[in-house]
This record gives sequence, C-alpha cells and structure tokens, in this order.
Amino acid sequence: MKVLYAAALFAAMATGLSAQDRGPGEIVMDQDSGTYEMAWRGVPDRVLVRWKLLNVSGEIFVCGNYAMSGHTVRRLSRKAMADVSILMNNRPLVENIRYFKQYRSETALVGGTASCQPTGVAVAQAQNAQFGIGNVSNSGGLYRD
Repeated sequence: MKVLYAAALFAAMATGLSAQDRGPGEIVMDQDSGTYEMAWRGVPDRVLVRWKLLNVSGEIFVCGNYAMSGHTVRRLSRKAMADVSILMNNRPLVENIRYFKQYRSETALVGGTASCQPTGVAVAQAQNAQFGIGNVSNSGGLYRD
C-alpha cells in the first residue's frame, strides 16, 4: 500500500471558500495542490494527479485533476484511478477518484479546472486529522489488461 500524507493541504482548506448551496463542481487548480504519481515498471507511462481539499460551508470537498503520459497502459491507468482513495486518518474519505477531470498534458493541470465532490464530513470533525492519497484497494496495484 503506497500512501502519501499531506498535512499542508488541510491548512489550505481551513481558509474556506464562498460557494452556492452545495458548493463548487469545479475549481481552478493552483500550485499549492498536492500531487500523486502512478508509474509502471518497464513502460514509460505514468499518471500525475493533483488534488486539493476545500472547506465549503463547513464541509470537506475533494477536488482534483490528472493527466496520463504514454499510451501503452491507458485502460489500466483508468482502472488504477478507480482504486485510489483520499484518506482521512487512514480511512477512505473518498474512494475512486475517476471523477477528477482528465487532461492530455501534465502542464495543463495547474491553471486547469479540477472536478470537486462533497464528502459529507464536517470540517469540525477533521481539525486534527491527517490526510493522504494512495491505492488502498485489494488489487495491491497489480492490474491486467
């Protein structure tokens, strides 16, 4: 299980965001977002993910986008995205990040839009939480085409 933790992302979340009703469906991704990379041994392909947590009217929203480089494992890359979770205190906060907006180029991620979803978790419940991203599925990161 490969999981990356980022305490700084929650600090950015505490600043809040003005939103209408349930919050944003998309935001513009900035350089302060977290990154996560998936790569496969023996091929030059990789997936670069950018993610960010937002405080929208007291609720945690998870936003993100991603880009795939290479072409030999595109279908497997999409399967892998479905197995990536955003974690809060080692428990899935969001499972399956395939809703993140896809771009053709990694250079388009910062400054590009990112898709967002509410988590149903109040920011107050997460004041001292640790957040991470990673593949926590039973596949162990092994995929077959």
